[in-house]
Amino acid sequence: MNKPLVILGSARSDGDTRRLVSQVLTNVPHQLIDLQQWPVAPYNYPQEYPAQDTFLALADLLLHHPVVVFATPVYWYSMSGSMKDFFDRLTELTEPPHKQLGRGCVASTYSCSPWAPTRSCPKGSRCHFAAPPSTST
Repeated sequence: MNKPLVILGSARSDGDTRRLVSQVLTNVPHQLIDLQQWPVAPYNYPQEYPAQDTFLALADLLLHHPVVVFATPVYWYSMSGSMKDFFDRLTELTEPPHKQLGRGCVASTYSCSPWAPTRSCPKGSRCHFAAPPSTST
């Protein structure tokens, strides 16, 4: 597939982060994966996960999209918990039995879209996106 894959890691499926993705990709065909609908269990060393865990299916999707956007709100200066679980699980793609799957993911371009409803960023950080100025009168 040539269209970008957007992985949405927000506690609210219809929140500000989803709206930002919709605005930025208005004219760009894309596939959106909402981590609220695709459960990813936290990483564990024995790699024993519940049957409903979807991480490997998501990792396989990474192989089929040349561009992947990770869209997450910023909570306490960090990504959301669901996105953190997803990123932690990427560790599995560096070790057997999933190492080949991980090697296949290196050909994609990855982008992160953190979102915080503020007009400024903490000192020492760069803002790629910020809330627009208030239009209330």
